Amino acid sequence: MVEKIFTAIPSLVAGQIVQQNAVNKMVGQFYDANEDLVPAKRTVGIFVNEVHSEHPDWKTEKVFSEAGSRTRKALGLREKATTTKPASPAFVKQRGSRDRGGGEPQLEGLAKEIDDLITD
Repeated sequence: MVEKIFTAIPSLVAGQIVQQNAVNKMVGQFYDANEDLVPAKRTVGIFVNEVHSEHPDWKTEKVFSEAGSRTRKALGLREKATTTKPASPAFVKQRGSRDRGGGEPQLEGLAKEIDDLITD
C-alpha cells in the first residue's frame, strides 16, 4: 500500500506543476490586460475567491473577468479604454498647377486623320 502511494507521488506532483503553470500564465495574461489592477492584487484575489465560491461552475476566464469588474467597482476605477489608430483624413489628391487632367484629348474621325497627316 505504501509503495503504491510512493510510486504515485511523482505523477501527482507533475500534474500539480502543470496546473500551477497554467494558472500562473492565466494570471499573467489577466494582469497584462488589466494593468490598472496590478497595485490591487490582494483585492483582486479576494474577489476571485468570492466569485469562484458563488459560481463554482464558471470557467476561470469568466471568474477573472467578473472579479476584475467587481474590483474596479469597489475601488472606484474605470476600465481602461481601448485606443484605435486614428485614420488619416481623406483629402482629395492635389494636382500640380501645370496638370490640366486627362492628358491629350482623344481625336476621332476626320480630326484624327488630319492630326495623323500633320504629325507624320
